[in-house]
Amino acid sequence: MRNAKNKTTENHLLKSEWKGIQHRQIKQKEITKTILHARQNERIKIAHEIQDNLNQVLIAALHYIDLAKTDEESREICLEKSSSFISTVINELANMSQTLTVRDIEFK
Repeated sequence: MRNAKNKTTENHLLKSEWKGIQHRQIKQKEITKTILHARQNERIKIAHEIQDNLNQVLIAALHYIDLAKTDEESREICLEKSSSFISTVINELANMSQTLTVRDIEFK
């Protein structure tokens, strides 16, 4: 009789442990899903930033370069402005890259 009681207690403990493991697995899946969702949102935000802001600055720089090719009077100003715009884009991309790298390190 005591052996049967021990088996019942052991089975109860095993079931309890199994439920705990299942609960932790479900929580881990939820956490993983949340992290992946956050990363996807960050990628979307970066894509919009590139499209909306950086791409427009590069297009403006390209127009200034085209103008510099045909207008000798404003060539120097146009080249300076286009150079400044391109430098701005390079700096913004470096900042975005650094931000992403820091965030990835924090997740590990």
